[in-house]
Amino acid sequence: MTAIQVDDMKCIHCQQKIEKALKLSNIAASIDLANHLVKVEEKDVENALAAIRKAGYTPSL
Repeated sequence: MTAIQVDDMKCIHCQQKIEKALKLSNIAASIDLANHLVKVEEKDVENALAAIRKAGYTPSL
């Protein structure tokens, strides 16, 4: 699993928005809201970064 930092994911609404964006891109993820982390499989990293950006957030590795 690769951890993607999403510092601007601050509340449950943000988490749900990111979960929805990832689901629409068929990406399985584990989200840790308290630490602002989204964990995805290595093969999905680039697509996950794009989906999170499209949802309006700023991901970083």
